[in-house]
Amino acid sequence: MSVEETPKETEEEACHEDEEPRRMSFVYMMYAMGKEGPKTREEPTNMMYVDLVVNGRNARAMVDTGASHNFVIEAEARRLGLVLKKGGGSMKSVNSKAKPILGVEEQVEAKLGDWEGKMNFTAVNMDDFNLVLGLEFLRTSKAVVMPHLNSLLVAGRQTCLVRSTGTPTKIKEKG
Repeated sequence: MSVEETPKETEEEACHEDEEPRRMSFVYMMYAMGKEGPKTREEPTNMMYVDLVVNGRNARAMVDTGASHNFVIEAEARRLGLVLKKGGGSMKSVNSKAKPILGVEEQVEAKLGDWEGKMNFTAVNMDDFNLVLGLEFLRTSKAVVMPHLNSLLVAGRQTCLVRSTGTPTKIKEKG
């Protein structure tokens, strides 16, 4: 049989078996993006909060596309068992003075929905939030904020759709 006589694979046959899960994930993502979530009794909020597990402990974080890093207040860092290494520098947010960085911990075990991975946290003094997931998390996990579904789509190797909650949790720091 010459090369010209070799039967050609059809497009369907050319697909590898290992590509099927990715194709199904994509179909599921497209379905999820177009589907309206169930109506809840919570009042709409301008902020998105997600429940996650950090170092085996439950936490709630605000998702902030305007934050460069993942931030945590010192009291929450202690509660989550983070061991902060002294960090230099400062953090500046909009309409406020620069605040010193209290410490950092890198490669912390975390779980958000079906996504599991490692996160870095920078400890700073914040007035309104205990934990903030910023662009650092969104980039590394390949997450997409989907406000119309009140959800966060994590499209990395562990694709999942995480529903946001409407309320933050705030602990009081002892001063």
